[in-house]
Amino acid sequence: MQRNDAIKIQISFILLLFVQLLVAQNEKTIRFPKTSDSLAVRVDTLKNTIDSLQIPDSLRVSAVEVDISKDALEDEVKYSARDSIENDFEAKKIYLYGGAKVEYTSITLEAGFIELDWENNIVLAEGVLDSAGNRVELPHFIDGEQDFTAGRMRYNFETEKGIIYDVTTRQQNLYVLGTKAKFRRDNLTVPGTDSTYQQDVVFNENAIFTTCNHPEPHFGIRSKKQKVIPGKLIVVGPSNLEIAGVPTPIYLPFGFFPTTEKRTQGVIFPRDYEFSEAWGFGLRNIGYYVPINEYFDVTASFDIYMKGTFATSLSTNFQKRYRYSGSTSISYRRERVELTNGEIDFTPSFKFGIRYNQAAAAHPTRTIGGTINVDFGNYQASNFTDAQSRLQQSNSSNFSYRQSFPGKPFSLSASFTHSQNRASGTMTMNFPNLNFQTQTLYPFKRKVKKGKEAWYEKIAFRYTGEARASFSGTDVLSEFFQIDSLTNGMKLGAKHTTTANTAFRLFKNINVTPSIRYNNSMNFRYIGERIVSPSIVQDTIYNPADSTDFFTADR
Repeated sequence: MQRNDAIKIQISFILLLFVQLLVAQNEKTIRFPKTSDSLAVRVDTLKNTIDSLQIPDSLRVSAVEVDISKDALEDEVKYSARDSIENDFEAKKIYLYGGAKVEYTSITLEAGFIELDWENNIVLAEGVLDSAGNRVELPHFIDGEQDFTAGRMRYNFETEKGIIYDVTTRQQNLYVLGTKAKFRRDNLTVPGTDSTYQQDVVFNENAIFTTCNHPEPHFGIRSKKQKVIPGKLIVVGPSNLEIAGVPTPIYLPFGFFPTTEKRTQGVIFPRDYEFSEAWGFGLRNIGYYVPINEYFDVTASFDIYMKGTFATSLSTNFQKRYRYSGSTSISYRRERVELTNGEIDFTPSFKFGIRYNQAAAAHPTRTIGGTINVDFGNYQASNFTDAQSRLQQSNSSNFSYRQSFPGKPFSLSASFTHSQNRASGTMTMNFPNLNFQTQTLYPFKRKVKKGKEAWYEKIAFRYTGEARASFSGTDVLSEFFQIDSLTNGMKLGAKHTTTANTAFRLFKNINVTPSIRYNNSMNFRYIGERIVSPSIVQDTIYNPADSTDFFTADR
């Protein structure tokens, strides 16, 4: 009987471990132990699991607290994958496929494939091949100020050290590309105090650093060894200048380059005092700069002159890596002008600008970007003294949005365009410009092809729809936005185009390709004439030969 009881107890313990593994798998969260005796088991979890199995009292095993190893990781490791997750309990490894992601404390690792070794606390990551044979979803590692993309990498959660291959890092405006690198985290002590801090260090081998953001830089300084302290500096040993992949005879024995990324707010001082006979003494571009966060900043600047001329400008810059970048600005100027009769007048001018660039891989189906640069009151020429600003006679803008629909045979686009002639003072804005079009459609084609293709299966349709609105007027700010000016200079219209065609052979020797095209244009403005209430006017015409003879005509 004692032997049977022992067997029953062993079976119960195996069932408990199996249920615990299932619970851990569903939560998608694991805590890596460093020794096999640390199981990280909670008493109440075991207790609830026993009850859910409805094991008889004779087979119940009292839960026992298990001490976690002192070498265990300080926090849990979270992981997920887009395609699939495979657990290998015998090898104590987890495999993540497609959109794999691992998070531990401040560390985030994303890649196409990740292998987790929970026994040795090691993670391996690399990209995957797409249908065209290109390697995509390369490992992207983020840890505090450490941010890089690599071909493949290996990282140890315990020692906080790793090896990376084909790595690309960016330090402020410098790009560092290395074939192999080691990185680690050092615990340092602040001199004269007992406080400590952590510092990331990267050691590159056969690396090149450059300001060119091309995957194969057109120029740079190559060295066999480099030390990079993110956010502080780059130290290089013997190196030489390389142009288009060709080494030059220009060598450097050593060098270091600061890469401080911290931005602080503060006053922007003018470069010099200015004097103008019409405006008097003044200060130009005095202002204040405020960095809102790592993606966004604001700058306010002013021009102030003693005789009353002043200008103000508010501009912003924004950027998010691999997503978008751009800037906005709005400026107003009130300029003192001396008229020919000796009187003084103040002429306003205004400028509004937007620049937005979307990264190529930011979105698979949506593209937005362009520039808008609208100038009222000849702001450019009155505010700048360089030759281009003074002599440029035209100004234009182009901002567009395009959207495709995966699995759908149509697309949509919208745009804003603007043209301006500074010599004549005329301005035209076209917004919105809408365009909707379909791909070539074969509505009668069979989904499952059987036998010879029929003639009607070759019938193809295509549709294109356009709508436009145009506003014209002068480039004077106070006149352009008046209701009368906008309505009188506004043009609205739409156009629909539908085509249908097919091709077939007649009498085995004649190719026939009939087509039909339908166009419909609509203009939403018309010219109307109406008759005012008629009036009768009497007109007397005298006979020039004899003034006594005359007649009267009514009309």
